Amino acid sequence: MARRSSTSSSKRSRRFFSVGLALAALVVIEVVLNLALPESAMVAYFDRVRQIAVAQESVDIEVLGDSVARTGLWPEVLETELGGGIDVENYALQGSGPVFSYYLLRDQIEHGVAPKYILYAHSPH
Repeated sequence: MARRSSTSSSKRSRRFFSVGLALAALVVIEVVLNLALPESAMVAYFDRVRQIAVAQESVDIEVLGDSVARTGLWPEVLETELGGGIDVENYALQGSGPVFSYYLLRDQIEHGVAPKYILYAHSPH
């Protein structure tokens, strides 16, 4: 009968220790980076748009969507084409999805500044 080597057990425990040490190091790095670095520019931009949207008075038409709506639907052109006296704001953002539009509208409703009409233009992709 072959003798069991104690090295296989010690190899397993070293591997377990190494994996645990690597995971602990990743957690420490993640915590340090979250404390040291500000939030992403996109998240900061989303927050800023939400602040602007709830601070303004209600508009007639509000554009919600992604980058296609942001660059393709210009408020000035819509206002001109619809005639005078129509206020249009474009709160579509590149990289945003329908969830951002939901939270933006929810915040506006809570602050009493919801738009009369919404042009909802998220791309299907």
